[in-house]
Amino acid sequence: MRVLLLGGTGVLGRAIAIEALKRGHELVTLADHSGIFPPPAGVVRHLTVDREDDGAMRAAFAGWAENVTWDLVVDAICYSVKQAAILNSLITGRTKRLVVITSSIVYSAHQLQPIEENGRLEAPEAFGEYGAAKLAIEEFWLGRYPESDIAPTVVRLPHVLGCGAELGAVPLHNRDAFLVSRLRQGKSLLLVDGGRQLLQVVFSEDVASAVFDVASAPRTLGELYNCCNPDIVTAHAYYSEIARLLGTNLKVVGIEYEAIAKSSWGWLPTAHSRILSVNKMREHAGVSCRTPLAVALERTLRPLLQRECALDPLQNQLENIERLAATGREDLAAALSHASHLRSRTAVDRRMNG
Repeated sequence: MRVLLLGGTGVLGRAIAIEALKRGHELVTLADHSGIFPPPAGVVRHLTVDREDDGAMRAAFAGWAENVTWDLVVDAICYSVKQAAILNSLITGRTKRLVVITSSIVYSAHQLQPIEENGRLEAPEAFGEYGAAKLAIEEFWLGRYPESDIAPTVVRLPHVLGCGAELGAVPLHNRDAFLVSRLRQGKSLLLVDGGRQLLQVVFSEDVASAVFDVASAPRTLGELYNCCNPDIVTAHAYYSEIARLLGTNLKVVGIEYEAIAKSSWGWLPTAHSRILSVNKMREHAGVSCRTPLAVALERTLRPLLQRECALDPLQNQLENIERLAATGREDLAAALSHASHLRSRTAVDRRMNG
């Protein structure tokens, strides 16, 4: 089978590429400049291009792709409707099958759970630009079917674990590059509501397998699916397992949700419990993501252990937040906003999906 993968050099894309090659598929990958891995050996062709640049995308496909068709196109790194529209113009007439990876962050947490695929969606202003873009991408592809020649399947993911991913699932430690260092140094973690949220995860290799199983199942044409491990854990248990793997004890300081909501810290949608139903994917495609949390965390942690035990540049601000939280001070939200501002000045943009 000929496969075009948008991605291939990030957490999900790399896992999907490796799975494609394991299945004997002929694979072409395309990524932007933010990947964290080289394309895996065996890829027929790898393209590096800015997906927001229509001209650059067309130039990347010029010549070699003029008479090429694909049995499947997988988009693991779409972040805007513009990117989806450019891709649509390039693959129309060249494929009849598409799988698009999006996010379960679009669901409202304030509804009966587990949440099925037709569950209530969050108001766009509540989940920010990322969630709004993911929802618009879904609507772009699903709204064209069945009139379009391309049959899409949309796969919504919760918190993704896998080689190359940063750990951390809820504020104040979402995708925290300094999480392992904090735990090794015996520092407390500052968790919204003490980490009482319920959550699910999905392992990148399970997603990779699911992509190809879903693509080959006839009932999945034009459908949308939740994809995750059905096991439910608390955020506290998630961080406790990381601490156990590191051979240390977890210390937690609770941060009130209201303080984070009043601040500009961000990541607010992840402060809520959000449990997904996976019955539809299992019934339509026989897919079940079963890698246990402990295994997924251990596999994610391995490369992170190679880093030096660096000091978090926000350490002073976090210690101040910890003191304010302990005393119930009203200026906690202001301290969170100040720390967020410093974080944004020092942050490195790391897209994980590609």
